[in-house]
Amino acid sequence: MSTLKEIPSDISAILTLHLGKEFTSLEVTEMLEGLRKRRSRYWVMIAVNALALLFFSYSFIYEITQLNSVVYYALGTVFVLNVLLIFHQRKQINLAIEYLEAQ
Repeated sequence: MSTLKEIPSDISAILTLHLGKEFTSLEVTEMLEGLRKRRSRYWVMIAVNALALLFFSYSFIYEITQLNSVVYYALGTVFVLNVLLIFHQRKQINLAIEYLEAQ
């Protein structure tokens, strides 16, 4: 098993964020399992955000809601940024998984 000193600082930061501060006490297989579970949960988050964006878009386009356009565009921006950040976190997790699989 790798020690904290052997793990690059960027990978260590990702592991700390997603597995907790005590990730060094875990076996590599446990780390991989935890990261894969976390990565799969992000697909659910992306789906929820996409559905919310579709709901607000549908309500706005067909004038079902009374939201004015500023509020609609603000909500759209928030949901799009959220999805982009989720994709970024998935990319980080993939990087950590690749590093751990190479060990």
